[in-house]
Amino acid sequence: MFAIPDALQPMAHALLNDVVDAAERGAAFGLFNLVGEIGAVISPALSGTLFDHYGSWTHAVYIDGALMLVSALLYMLVREHTARAA
Repeated sequence: MFAIPDALQPMAHALLNDVVDAAERGAAFGLFNLVGEIGAVISPALSGTLFDHYGSWTHAVYIDGALMLVSALLYMLVREHTARAA
């Protein structure tokens, strides 16, 4: 639940492809997947802890929604380098 949300993953992959040099893309995608897998391992335990503490899934869903919004805002702040015509 706390990894990069599935709804934003295609956008993250395309953005990563655009901003990383071709020689470093393999390492960048590997690191990207490592971070995602760490989130996938931590997410069930953290979500379960929130459920046990609050007695409902509401707080876990709110945190997930907030993370999606923050992710989307961060993606909007990334600027692409474009070639300018002389």
